[in-house]
Amino acid sequence: MHAKVASCGCPFEDGYELLDNPKLCVKAFGDKKPIEEARKICQDSGAMLIVSDTDEKNTAVSEYVRKTLGTTSYFIGLTDERTEGMYIWENGNVLTFSKWSYSQPDNKKNRDCVMATPSSWISFICNSPRAFVCEKQI
Repeated sequence: MHAKVASCGCPFEDGYELLDNPKLCVKAFGDKKPIEEARKICQDSGAMLIVSDTDEKNTAVSEYVRKTLGTTSYFIGLTDERTEGMYIWENGNVLTFSKWSYSQPDNKKNRDCVMATPSSWISFICNSPRAFVCEKQI
């Protein structure tokens, strides 16, 4: 097991899983947290909130969450906290791929964070607790 960790860089002993297509090292947290706490938990383990920036990656993460936590909604690492209407990923990249639900993002009541549902994304209040997914670079 440890040789596998060293060869791919995904810390299985910490509960991370390696997804194959695309190659991702992820960990889902069912314990709901506001986004700042979720972000800190990810950062404390050398990870970041999931960046679902392609259809392939979004689908893989969605399937992983469904398998791990069921049909729950979860925070992804996408916000417009800095500039209203400009969505930026945790890795600093600007949003190009999206999976917005109909009439989203709506920014009602200052919804600056993004929550993924089993089928789409919804703008969401950042301090309202949600499940979340961390991603480690491999």
